[in-house]
Amino acid sequence: MVLKAAIIGCGGAAVVGHLPWYADHPEVELVGLVDSDLTRAQERAQRWGGRAYADLEQMLERERPDLASVCTPVHLHAEHTLACLNHGCHVLCEKPMAPTLEECDQMIACAQQNKLLLGMAMMRRFDPGLEQARQLLQEESGKIGRTMFARSHWICRAHWSGFRYKAYTGGGVFQDVGSHLVDQLRWLLGAEVTSVQGTISLHDPDGVGVEVEDQAVALLTFDYGGSALIETSWIASNGFGGDQGLEQHWFYGSKGTLRATFLSPPDKAPYEIPARLELWQEPVPWQGEWSSLPPVPVDPVAKEHYCYKRMIKAFVSAVQRQEEFSPGGEDGRKATEMILGLYQSWHSGRRVALPLTARPCLPELFAELRRRSFAG
Repeated sequence: MVLKAAIIGCGGAAVVGHLPWYADHPEVELVGLVDSDLTRAQERAQRWGGRAYADLEQMLERERPDLASVCTPVHLHAEHTLACLNHGCHVLCEKPMAPTLEECDQMIACAQQNKLLLGMAMMRRFDPGLEQARQLLQEESGKIGRTMFARSHWICRAHWSGFRYKAYTGGGVFQDVGSHLVDQLRWLLGAEVTSVQGTISLHDPDGVGVEVEDQAVALLTFDYGGSALIETSWIASNGFGGDQGLEQHWFYGSKGTLRATFLSPPDKAPYEIPARLELWQEPVPWQGEWSSLPPVPVDPVAKEHYCYKRMIKAFVSAVQRQEEFSPGGEDGRKATEMILGLYQSWHSGRRVALPLTARPCLPELFAELRRRSFAG
């Protein structure tokens, strides 16, 4: 069965992670591309197919898509997701899910009421390197043993503009990148976050008018007793230049240590290279060494290893088979709750237990962050 697909928002996320892979799928027809900039939608349609629209409702009425990817700025995710769901359209929503838990709940409830899938575009779950890491981490009798502590580290020197830097988006680097890292840790460890403590800061070294945090550090505790540290930055040099990032995960277990590294050199598309895994073991106490696990085979033409392509294939398959898709709306909500927990921890100066019993007022919080910032 050929499914009709639509793209809501034709910016960078759509170009990298959605448009090429729907167009490449033999059982999908791109029918509608929506963007507030009609010229941009027309350019994307000319390249990948479908008809360009500036109005979402008009596209939904005319094209009647079976599924849609929502790739608009974060503060519009709920509005656009609800519109698609109410037109009988399954939705794959870009991360983070929404700025507030109230919006997340509306999206989840609407999908349930309409008996439609609501998936989250947490593409790292579909990276074959991380899939291998997950298998190792969840085998307590295996090479790693029980994970006692983890560290996730993502940095870049960003040169973006637009919504990511604005307070109306509902967050900065931790909302943008931390949503991925929180989801990855939950998925990799098979555990839930029970508390968060940390800090956010605003430096804006390039003076581009950043209104939200451009660096953040969070310490998480999990329900099984382990903990993890997350570090994110938009202003750190990483050796590549531009907005190419460096991402690493360390998992310290009772039997060994696993390190997963993502590199995004300038000559590759973002996230194109699967995670590289290395293992530290000590057959004799205090005497060990790193060993590299066999790399994931890479096909530079078909790109069957590419996490975005694998994500789109999995979502299309879930719609066709009427099966659940993971990560789903509840996963997106948990990431948002963790992000809000960190913001509340910074504002209060205390550790915050999850689930949240109070919600931070984001406009006031980011106004306070700008007053305390290192910028200017």
